[in-house]
Amino acid sequence: MLAAASPGQGEEPASLDNLRRDCERAIAELAADSDHASIIALKEIAKSNPELLREHSDELFDLLLNVRQSNRSKCEILLLLSQIDAAHHATPDQIKTVRGKAQSEDTFLDAYAGLLLCHRADTYAVGMEVLTRQLSSDIPQARWVAAWVVGSIPEVPEDVLQLLEDRLEDADVTVRTYAAEAYAKHGGDASKATAVLNSVLRSPGQACYVLPPHVSDFDLSNRAIAMGILTKLCPAGQEPISDVAALARSSDAQEQSVALQTLTKWKRAEELESISKDESVSPFYRHIARR
Repeated sequence: MLAAASPGQGEEPASLDNLRRDCERAIAELAADSDHASIIALKEIAKSNPELLREHSDELFDLLLNVRQSNRSKCEILLLLSQIDAAHHATPDQIKTVRGKAQSEDTFLDAYAGLLLCHRADTYAVGMEVLTRQLSSDIPQARWVAAWVVGSIPEVPEDVLQLLEDRLEDADVTVRTYAAEAYAKHGGDASKATAVLNSVLRSPGQACYVLPPHVSDFDLSNRAIAMGILTKLCPAGQEPISDVAALARSSDAQEQSVALQTLTKWKRAEELESISKDESVSPFYRHIARR
């Protein structure tokens, strides 16, 4: 169990010591087994006390060279290093390692290495080149992973924003989904992004991983992802209520769950009541709609 730690409040010495031990243990467990759940503990520490995890950035960089680490684990580590802003304090050898990962020809590794390089001024151009190359790839998965990653970068140049806009008309529905989110985040026309996401709700569902798939992953579809984005992006009064209500009656359990959450966030009591009385919906989801 992780020790409690609240950012900005200053942990008590004993609590900080416990958190430090949690961090050291999680890194050791990850080094021994790349599939270990300790990566979850490290994500929690990155959120609650990024400064503490940054003290262990050398060990995280070393794990990128550990042959025991799966590509998924390396992607998770690169993402952690980006979240704690470790690139600014990285040594030349560590940056060389990351640049090597950005040329791995693995869709996921390239993108997350590119992300970390974008967090450092003298390697920003290199990282952005990796991501723009993937956004223009012939491989749909490379395009959608790059679009998701670009959405997490604080700022992008105008040519990248234009490339994201071009991807709004991509033949692949998942590329359109993540491109719309990134495009809106970086100051693109929100109404254009919203229109794309609305159309995604009426498109065939497909899985849209942004990390190498793992057996423990929830199989979220592009439609579930689009609903989550729309709850943050869609202007009041313009919500695609009928499309979301239809997905609440979907045969896909994850889509049903996300659709009910979305209708709840939008305070659509009438639609929720209708779903709660619909015999075609499973008793479990009718119960959720009534809550």
